[in-house]
Amino acid sequence: MTSRFAFGNLFRTPFGENNVVSHGQIGLEYSFLERDGPPSEEEQFAIYLQAARLSAGRPVIIRTLDLGGDKAAQYLNLPSEENPFLGYRGVRIYADHRDLLQTQLRAILRASAHGRIQIMVPMISSLEEVLQFKAEVATAKKHLQIQKIAFQPDIPIGIMVEVPSAAFILDQLCAEVDFFSIGTNDLAQYFLAVDRDNSRVAELSNVLHPGFLRFLRRTVDEIHAAGKWVGMCGEMASEMRYLPLLLGLGLDEISLPAVKIPELKYAVPQLSTADCKSLLTQIIACREIPEIDRLLASAQPSPSAQPLLSEELIVVDSDSRNKEEAMQELVDSFYIAGRTQDRQQLEEALWAREAVYSTGLGFGFATPHCKAAAVTANSIGVLRSRQPIDWGSVDSKPVRMIVLIAMREPQTDNGHMQVFSKLARKLMNEEFREHLLAIEDSRNIVQYLGEQLNISVSLV
Repeated sequence: MTSRFAFGNLFRTPFGENNVVSHGQIGLEYSFLERDGPPSEEEQFAIYLQAARLSAGRPVIIRTLDLGGDKAAQYLNLPSEENPFLGYRGVRIYADHRDLLQTQLRAILRASAHGRIQIMVPMISSLEEVLQFKAEVATAKKHLQIQKIAFQPDIPIGIMVEVPSAAFILDQLCAEVDFFSIGTNDLAQYFLAVDRDNSRVAELSNVLHPGFLRFLRRTVDEIHAAGKWVGMCGEMASEMRYLPLLLGLGLDEISLPAVKIPELKYAVPQLSTADCKSLLTQIIACREIPEIDRLLASAQPSPSAQPLLSEELIVVDSDSRNKEEAMQELVDSFYIAGRTQDRQQLEEALWAREAVYSTGLGFGFATPHCKAAAVTANSIGVLRSRQPIDWGSVDSKPVRMIVLIAMREPQTDNGHMQVFSKLARKLMNEEFREHLLAIEDSRNIVQYLGEQLNISVSLV
């Protein structure tokens, strides 16, 4: 299952593997904002410790402070700048705020004794900045050694590639750091000399610019030639439209919002790495953006590839107390699994159906269903409640299990009604109902329903 951090918003996933998440990436700048002073070492340690434990043995990348720019903490008294994105931010403030940096480094190192923690530094533009940062890490380690506090002595250190100059000294940087992450938001605006917030030129900030794609390919190839891994974060990484290009680049990993991980998980196997590399070469050779758009559109994976039923869509032993709570919990599971990008619209579609007639079939079961544009893939969700829920069923009996059927709109066939009819016939069978209610875990529920309804399923 996907690890989810309450305090993080990015997840890092490897290409071409069955496990969904290999790294959690945390940038905690917002924990430093809108307060009178920075968080203490103990506050930060508690957050990093929770991340290490929730990661269940997977690496967790913690990005050091990227304050400045559009993230100015009042207590730092950072100067006002005409162009803060090119100014005093990220690693550039560390020398003047060593106490702040040392506090964070000690908290990170302490947490590293409890999990696979890695450190990533933002806004690196020179080798000197890397060497100075590593010296600061050594200072923090020495402090903990004196205090006899445990930490991971060989903690990996990586850097963000978001300042173009870093990409032209990769031979030097690869000798000093363990991994890289390409930050496309800043890198694109620096490379293309475009302020994304300036409406007069914002349209020029296009990551499909052939020059930018050539720059990315050169960067990835050089890092790989040195035997190091490289990931990507930013809007380009989280936009599924660009997935064929990311595969073509040969990236090891990408960071993206957790809700998009299931969509990527099902899309990657549909794409050929060789075809994606060929596509990247064709796009780089293009002369105009419309031509690039056409090539990219032709390479998009079909969203229909996602199976109807996935373990991520099963909620067992729910504490929902009424129909409203149960419906909301199911819709939330769809959102988390990437089956909808608009929870409100999906919920409204389900309630519109309920307004016509109750979907409580009787025998302790309900089957809410709908067609909606908010649904990204035809899906079936299941919720089993700890306590019976009043659903207004035809037999007036409360409900123990809810099976939600949601289909994409527009859709020419009547697929959801066919599945609904097959499920309704099965629910007339007492043996089927009792067996389904007695299954203890989500995996076996998925397998049983898949067999009985003859539908595609996914076990994670």
